[in-house]
Amino acid sequence: MVTNGITVQLDSYHFLLEKNGFQPADHAFLLYYSPAHVAENGHVAFETTLVKVPVNPRNAERLFYRALDVLSGELPESSLECGFCAWEKQVRVKAFARA
Repeated sequence: MVTNGITVQLDSYHFLLEKNGFQPADHAFLLYYSPAHVAENGHVAFETTLVKVPVNPRNAERLFYRALDVLSGELPESSLECGFCAWEKQVRVKAFARA
């Protein structure tokens, strides 16, 4: 039920809270809502599921420093198959056209 993306997000929140002087718990809670029943008048009743998720701010810290390494490294060569490269080229062309 808890995806890797959510785990990364929760780890990151914990990391940022620590760096700002807070002492968060070693876990987080997620509350999921699922429609259980829809009445004739449109009223929707929901079931809820509370999930306790362990967090590890060291994972976010490693990700943060890895991102810094990537950003300070050499740019890779462009590729015709790369969707990001094509988008970046369009943005760059539009930005220079306005200047």
